[in-house]
Amino acid sequence: MRDNHIVYATDHNFVFICAVSVASLVKQKKDNDRVIVHILTDDTLIEEDIGLFKKLENEYKNTDIIIHNIVDDIIESVDMSNAYLNKMTFYRLLIPTVLHDVDKCVYLDADTLVFDNLISLMKYDIDNQYLAVVKDEGIKRVPYNNIGNFDLDNYFNAGVMLMNLERIRKYNLKELFFSLIDIEWPFRDQDILNKTCAGEVLFLDKKFNQFSYSIKPEDKPVVAHFLGDAGMRPWQYLTANKGKEWWQMAEIFFEFDVYKNTWKDVLRRYNCSKISYLVEKCADYNHVYIFGSGFYGNKLVRGLKNNNVNNIIGVLDNSEALCGKLLVGVPVISPYEVNYDNENLYIITVRNKNAREEIINQLTSLGANMHQIIYYEEKSPEEYFYMSPEYQAEERENVLLRELGSGTARLGWDYNRLR
Repeated sequence: MRDNHIVYATDHNFVFICAVSVASLVKQKKDNDRVIVHILTDDTLIEEDIGLFKKLENEYKNTDIIIHNIVDDIIESVDMSNAYLNKMTFYRLLIPTVLHDVDKCVYLDADTLVFDNLISLMKYDIDNQYLAVVKDEGIKRVPYNNIGNFDLDNYFNAGVMLMNLERIRKYNLKELFFSLIDIEWPFRDQDILNKTCAGEVLFLDKKFNQFSYSIKPEDKPVVAHFLGDAGMRPWQYLTANKGKEWWQMAEIFFEFDVYKNTWKDVLRRYNCSKISYLVEKCADYNHVYIFGSGFYGNKLVRGLKNNNVNNIIGVLDNSEALCGKLLVGVPVISPYEVNYDNENLYIITVRNKNAREEIINQLTSLGANMHQIIYYEEKSPEEYFYMSPEYQAEERENVLLRELGSGTARLGWDYNRLR
């Protein structure tokens, strides 16, 4: 029985996402296919993280999962101040060294979901190439600063790769990889692979690495890739395209705390973007306070009033210049002027996560309980763009409800002008 080597890279923060991808991989393989999954990681994994992979070893025949703790001084020295960068992405440059006795492997990004037997990819002949890859369908859609003078017509995404490790070692590409590691190309390690392997790759059908937002109902992807913008990632946004399939796969880990917490967060975000949910929550309290008098605070006050929520007492804001003014007929007041009791509901409209945490700390220090605090998260344009078709009709109804309420004035409303 031939060993099929599959490689991922993750740390504690992304390990649940990675485990779901591994689960989809081993679920799709044939029972008699032997798979050895290599997890390249640092020292952040905890016992529950390891338990995710042990569960998969126990559930699926001929599946071994090996954890490799990576220590590399060169990667540790790379400037990671760019929000996109994470040292885990650089670990794929180490695969030929870590798997020093393996000639061929498949590398998968952790933010993928496998829909078909990926072992078929191992059968491709790349004896005279370094990699088999899929062209990056999105590189020309982003404001890519092509300072490396790449051939964008043949630029590939490195999220799924069949790797000829023997050939990479033979021509000592690792040394070339690391000679370029400090060049500040936009996609750093992916750019390094494109630069060093240019002209010596086999291009595959896009079904082996299809970006999730582009998958249509009639498509049959082998691998869906949830990369990029807000709205694409189902562990953050329930409405993401192919999100239903991702969560169905994730249910294998239903007894783990990380599953429960992730599901709780994504469901909260989903509910707190629905005006009907917020209307119901407001009905449970005598007094409602909206925190934030900006754009989203304004839209929420209007949306609630459109749906006959009449118990909005005030709009909270820390700006002294705004206090005393009216927002859609509701007074803007300081959080320090509120009588904090159990009859109050506080809805935070601030989108920035750090600012939101500061507001939560402020409210709780003044006497609010956590169960009285919820968020309002209006969907971004990116979320609308990447939304699964099954949620689109529901979201149209949500927008109409917010903008016009439940009355007959909604008839003829053009939803598209809100997009």
